Amino acid sequence: MLRALLMSLAMLGLLAPAAMAAATPTELRAWGYLNYTLASPGGWAFTAMPGLRYELADSEAEASGVAMYELFAGPSWSHSWDRVKLTLPLWYYYMAFPVGDDSYRSHNIELMPILRYRLSDVFTLQSRTILHNKVYASNPVFTDDSQRLGHSLLLREMLTVELAPAALKGWSLLASEEAFVGVLEDAETAEIAKGEPFFEKRGFSMNRVYLGAKRGWKMGDGPFRLAVTPQYVLETHHDPADGAALTKLRHYAFVTVQLVQVLGS
Repeated sequence: MLRALLMSLAMLGLLAPAAMAAATPTELRAWGYLNYTLASPGGWAFTAMPGLRYELADSEAEASGVAMYELFAGPSWSHSWDRVKLTLPLWYYYMAFPVGDDSYRSHNIELMPILRYRLSDVFTLQSRTILHNKVYASNPVFTDDSQRLGHSLLLREMLTVELAPAALKGWSLLASEEAFVGVLEDAETAEIAKGEPFFEKRGFSMNRVYLGAKRGWKMGDGPFRLAVTPQYVLETHHDPADGAALTKLRHYAFVTVQLVQVLGS
């Protein structure tokens, strides 16, 4: 059953884009995060995570180079009950979009409940829900602060299957799917545009499929732990005003490097 699931996800991630790309604008990007987390007793932690997305190819135009700068920062709290672990991050999320000589940006607050259920030593399920609250957006269309300051809510739901068989010697395999659904629109700018760097529209707007692996190491006898997570990501964009019609495909080579410092260890 697990083998069939992984084969199905692989077919979805690798074969479906080939069928869709002929008629759909397609981009290829590299995407990376550097995550530093300071963890303390009692389940509290603080994370700072800069990121970068770089456009390598575009089927409709010349590749633009740096497509986005990102920064996450904020606290989280976690607690475990036997095989179940709950983590509650509350993060500030900054996004910047260089366009020629200009740069546009958005400010966001994200509440991110994460629930992990370890079924066995090999098999883990995870649900991650992101309540993405956009409170500021600058772009070439908004002309004053009454438009730039507002609020929209995007719901992101990711389900992950993680397999860690002993034969992989510390590596685990990851397969995830994440849906993006707009819940609340900004009242003043609802008729102007949607998505970054605008406020969100109501309805299904994007989907991601992730396929990859993860490896963690304890760095000697000290307080530091290192983890590396390389993944392939297929991102599909949809128009919520047109029956969720497919409008764009993006392929990412995505790598996260995480350094965790555990206080008191």
